[in-house]
Amino acid sequence: MKLIALLVTAAVLAAASADSGSAKPLTSSLQGTSTELSGNCCGNVYVINGSVQQLGTIKLSGGTFVLSLGLGAFDAQPPARLYLRLTISDKHGDVLELDGDALAASGQPITRLRWSVATANSTGQFRRAQGSGTYSVSPPLQQDASGVWRFPVQIGDTVALALSGELTRT
Repeated sequence: MKLIALLVTAAVLAAASADSGSAKPLTSSLQGTSTELSGNCCGNVYVINGSVQQLGTIKLSGGTFVLSLGLGAFDAQPPARLYLRLTISDKHGDVLELDGDALAASGQPITRLRWSVATANSTGQFRRAQGSGTYSVSPPLQQDASGVWRFPVQIGDTVALALSGELTRT
């Protein structure tokens, strides 16, 4: 009887261990408000703030996020460079940071917007998180007649971010 209990316990522990470190599909939509627009000689940065209760299968009670999107002025002519930094914090102050960038040629849409976990900047329950995937923003970037890329957002506008990919917390 003790051997059966020991084997059952070992099987449960092995399953729990495998589950905690396995990659989980991630599909999430975040919506926030544009709170800051800044620009200088090198480009424009758009800051969006919002709350988040769940990121894929990860529940974030009292979670918030800050999304920074940058479009370099020196890169506004093709190919355009878009970079993303998404910082998600839970109510305990644990941080998950996702970073990404993309390029687009003139007359072509910016595609393959990719993100990956910035492990060095992630803390607490996310300090060993790993993962990557794709993202999209709405409203989307627009290219004017001269080929310059713009992000049509003003302070107070609503911005949506859709994430897909895989995320692992170990």
